[in-house]
Amino acid sequence: MSNAHPRTDSRYWSDKVTKPSGGEYGVQIYYQSKRVRFPLYTGKKNEACAKCVRIFAMIESEGWQKAIETFKPHTVERVDEPTFGDAFQAVQNVATVKTHTLNKYIGKVRTIITAIKGIDTDNSRYRKGSVGYNTWIEKVDGTKLSEITAVKVRDWRDGIIISRAGGDPNSQEGHRAKISTNSSLRQARSLFGAGCLSKIEDKGLKLPTPLPFHDADEKKNPMFSKIDHRRSQYKSVIEIPSLIQPGQEELAGDPEKRNQWLALMLGVLVGLDRIVMDRLLWEQVDTQAGTITIKSTKYFTSAKNASREDTIHLDPEMATLLQGYKALAADKGEIFVLESENTIDPKRTDSFYRCQKDFDKLIAWLKGKGIKDHKPIHALRKELASHVYETQGLDAASKILRHANTATTQKHYADPNKLKPTSGLGHLLTPSNIEELPTKKKA
Repeated sequence: MSNAHPRTDSRYWSDKVTKPSGGEYGVQIYYQSKRVRFPLYTGKKNEACAKCVRIFAMIESEGWQKAIETFKPHTVERVDEPTFGDAFQAVQNVATVKTHTLNKYIGKVRTIITAIKGIDTDNSRYRKGSVGYNTWIEKVDGTKLSEITAVKVRDWRDGIIISRAGGDPNSQEGHRAKISTNSSLRQARSLFGAGCLSKIEDKGLKLPTPLPFHDADEKKNPMFSKIDHRRSQYKSVIEIPSLIQPGQEELAGDPEKRNQWLALMLGVLVGLDRIVMDRLLWEQVDTQAGTITIKSTKYFTSAKNASREDTIHLDPEMATLLQGYKALAADKGEIFVLESENTIDPKRTDSFYRCQKDFDKLIAWLKGKGIKDHKPIHALRKELASHVYETQGLDAASKILRHANTATTQKHYADPNKLKPTSGLGHLLTPSNIEELPTKKKA
């Protein structure tokens, strides 16, 4: 007699599950020319049949491998001495971050391993697919997880800081080196964080203790350098009008400098960073409402939240400025605010700016105007934040930069020295209640 129930119905499995005398149920599942037996770990038939439904549903939706790893994990081959290459492969199969972000994390790990092990390389390692690149990857990815100990990582960190600081880790260069190495370590560590840890182990990798880029006693031997965040606070170096006025004279009227002018305005009056400017579409600019909507598009994915949208309100004069450029762009069929002959492949996963040449020219122009920051275009955001902080307060400064909280704005962007708070009650003092102090007469 044929079974009339579908395999998504527990009744289908009633005559399929088997149990040895006094034991637990098991089942053989056949699907797409493959047959695998699963232990069901229960002596109750109704529970066994219900589990069969879950197993089959996963086979059908996510494939045999996922079902075997989930419901028959003891059969997954374990790697007792896994390499970083094994870990990279496992993480790539389970990671939920963007491909570009994941590749960046893996790149940081490879750079640190290269330095720790003293692996000889040349510039050919940066040409993917070349002999030099493949040789480098083979050496780095063949490194066992257990080889990169916390002691070796800290020695690498301290060596970088001393080298860049000229022997004085407390110098400004030393401070920057600490921030840089902390950033690299934070990204490297993310590959072995709680979010991926169990999933990596499910792939059969036996992870060492402590984990790579972790220490058994973090309080006693911190992996990250201690940062004096007061030294990271931005110090304003220029007044915004001193950028806008020469920008109008030197950039705005020259068609060859169109992108430099718009990038300057989008940075210092709107607070956009370089990647957002580079990928900004005219459809995101509503000159009638006076807004720019920052959202994920075909050419840009929000770094923090792909579904998040942020609306930036423009000064009326900025909206009018963009309105003219938008009309000209519509006549030419141009979709990007910053025009470029370079195109974007939506499948591309590395960092790439369409308007790199224009950004380089703007950087040179900004340095000539007194901005010595190592990221002059990003400094425009900081100058805007400092100005808004001074005139409208910290909340407004944080909002215009689209920060999740005011702590980031206060710590790294707004110059606190520009804020000169007073009671605001001086208007209550009138000539009738002001007592004049006697003045000394000159002899």
